[in-house]
Amino acid sequence: MKRIIIIMMILGALYLLNAEENECEDKKLVIYYGGASVQKLDYKNLNNKMKKNGFKKFDENVNGFFFRQTTIEEKNVFTGEFSIAYSEETKANKNGKKFVIDYENEMNLMIGYGRILYENDNFKFYPVISGGYSQFEMTVTEKDKISFDDALADPKREITFEKKEITIDIGVQFDYLVKVPFFKRNKYINMLELEGLAFGLRAGYTFGIDLPENDLFSTDWETHAIDITGGPGMKRQGPYVAVEIGAWKWDKED
Repeated sequence: MKRIIIIMMILGALYLLNAEENECEDKKLVIYYGGASVQKLDYKNLNNKMKKNGFKKFDENVNGFFFRQTTIEEKNVFTGEFSIAYSEETKANKNGKKFVIDYENEMNLMIGYGRILYENDNFKFYPVISGGYSQFEMTVTEKDKISFDDALADPKREITFEKKEITIDIGVQFDYLVKVPFFKRNKYINMLELEGLAFGLRAGYTFGIDLPENDLFSTDWETHAIDITGGPGMKRQGPYVAVEIGAWKWDKED
């Protein structure tokens, strides 16, 4: 919790230091990105628990897909991101029964702030600090054939584990903007006011933070909103790199 407070104070200080009373331009740059990333995550404790129980380890190098909106006004950069990580399915035999395990670092929601360090007509470079929410989900399903009576007598054939956490992301971003005259001539694209293509590259490090036990937001393992004891420590934490492609436009202020 202390780390979250410190990081939020730093973000607030950066914003206040840069909120100078300069004459504003009458428009701001908006970039819409879609992209793919690869990230090394901290699955060591989870994999030790899986191996101990006879299941295959998960790959710690996880692929993900995301959508991000970046708004640049003067030197200030504001970002909002939604991402879904790659699902992995493994099979196992345990106590004579067949199981399938599907896991998905299901959803990440992040908002961020950055500051332009270098820019020209086409190129922009800036650091970004983001914070948000991450949810990991893993489903274990028994795949043996059973009778209707057996299913009623013992219905526990599938269980879903969930773990939420707060995430802090520190990275650097490169944007390359290309103006495309065709966008102005195409009536459908012109309706969206898009002016060109954007290509991006981001690299950084994500920190996962577990919160103390509380009634508002639990970061413990759960199944159907019921806490599970003895779960392994696991964080969405590690280095990453992402490549992005999208479009950009000037958003004129009223």
